[in-house]
This record gives sequence, C-alpha cells and structure tokens, in this order.
Amino acid sequence: MWQSVRAWVLLKYPYGEKGAVVHCLTDLYGRQAYFVPSVKSKSGMMRPSFLLPMTPLLITVNMNGKDRLERMQEVRLYHQFETIHVHPEKQISLYFIAELLHGLFKEQTEQTALWDFLLTELDAFDKEKADPHFAIYMLVHLCAFAGYGMDDSSLYSNSKMNQGEHLVLQIGEKSIAGKEALLLRQLLSAKANDLKNIKSSSQIRRSLMDQLIAFLISNNDSMPKLKSIEVLRECMD
Repeated sequence: MWQSVRAWVLLKYPYGEKGAVVHCLTDLYGRQAYFVPSVKSKSGMMRPSFLLPMTPLLITVNMNGKDRLERMQEVRLYHQFETIHVHPEKQISLYFIAELLHGLFKEQTEQTALWDFLLTELDAFDKEKADPHFAIYMLVHLCAFAGYGMDDSSLYSNSKMNQGEHLVLQIGEKSIAGKEALLLRQLLSAKANDLKNIKSSSQIRRSLMDQLIAFLISNNDSMPKLKSIEVLRECMD
C-alpha cells in the first residue's frame, strides 16, 4: 500500500557505489530504514541536501508489511529551514539530536507527537541565534518522550528538596543536585525560544550533559556511543 509519511532524516550509510541506506524517524511508523539508489546527483528526485541529519521530508513509500528494505519513491522537502543546516554550531546540535533519536526510538510505532515537537522546536532554533543550551534542552525532552521519567511530575514528586542550590532531583536511581538540578528544572519548563534567557556556566552544562548521558547508558544496554558528543561539549562555552 502506497502511503505518504513525514520523515526526519537521522543517519545515512553508504550502500554500493552510489546508493545509501537512510534511517528515518517517521510520524506514522516510527524508525524506518529506506534504500536510496543514488545520492550523487544534484538534480532529480533525491538531492544530497535532502539527506542531511534532521531534514524533514515528505516521502511516499510502499508499506507492505514485508521484512525487506523499501525504497523511497516520491520525495520532497516538508519544511525549509534557513540556518540550522549551514551554521556550524547548529549543525553539531543536529548531528547530536539525530544520533540520540536513532538510539532512543528503535520501535516501529506511531510517533506523531514527537515528530511535531521536533518540527516546532527546530523551527524556533532556526530563527534564534545558536544557544549552548539547545542540545541539552533537546536531550532532556527527548528522554521524557522516550519514557525515562524525565518530566515535571515524576521529577518533582521525587525531589528531596526544592529550593535554591540545594535542589535534588531523582531520576530512577540517579540523583542530580545543586546547580545542575536547577538547570534541569529550567530546561524542563522552557521552550526553544526561551533558552536565551537561561544563565549557566559551561562547566554546569557539561556536567549535566555528562550525568544525563551516563543515566541513559546505564538504563539502555543497546544505547550506542554518541560520536558527536565530544565536539558538542566544546560548543557549550
């Protein structure tokens, strides 16, 4: 059955001389992999720029339910961003988000709410200046979508103290305390266009990022190493 789906490009792997296997997060079927026979040409249906991480596409695919790699058929850009695919610091955040989505969402289930969240937040990020909080902001919210108990109700119900730098937030068996906990609380209640109003040091941002990544790895045996993390940490100044 031919069907149009919205797809975020996540990771691309070379296949043969000209082709590629492209992993995507779709709105209707979760994470899917598609075969693209050629990505070398700047003309035609599939342009190389369409396969940059976190590019939103509208694609037509044959969802026949068989266990085989489908080809993308009709492909067009779903939404045009102006800055995030050309600004170096923003690009690093996109690579990190794509890797994170690929590791967190493996099931082939409907993800419309997540898909729409990504479009809203990335569109806001596209319009704002690069912000060192954005990647960790997305990490916090994507963990909440993935069911890791990183949301307002579960964190606050488990908080040991809730005032000033003595705040301690409990995520599973992991405690996040002090200035890192304060930053986490701010990120949970913010939107992408609010990040410019958040003040924190690069040391606190890196510490919180490291603690959250460690938490993910300890609770997900299949979580791959995020190759973008070292470069991303350098952009948190």
